[in-house]
Amino acid sequence: MTQESISAAAWRIDLPWPAKALHPNERPHYMAKARATKAARLAASTMAKDAKLPQIDAAAVKVTCIFSPPIKRNRDADNLLAACKAYFDGIADAIGINDSCFQHQAPVWGIPRKGGNVCILLEAA
Repeated sequence: MTQESISAAAWRIDLPWPAKALHPNERPHYMAKARATKAARLAASTMAKDAKLPQIDAAAVKVTCIFSPPIKRNRDADNLLAACKAYFDGIADAIGINDSCFQHQAPVWGIPRKGGNVCILLEAA
């Protein structure tokens, strides 16, 4: 998906690769997971505010994630979406809606990049 294919009413937020403690198959100490969740939610909220996302007054928001992993390896899309739950919560906080309004689209796989990246595209449905 290129920048040109993003519609005019879509917003883009680039976030770091989710912390290892946030992945569902990991079994971190509950406090380590809580710290990682809090940091991810705050980072997503801050980046959404920095991107000047408007307060969205829509019944539904389409959410597409573009995953650019840190290394080329097979990954489970469901686990990656679960690892990004704190990101979705932070974005929902920033735009003033409940994250239950998010309609998750099929994830898109980007090319691997150093450190990894998650690009979240929001579009009013």
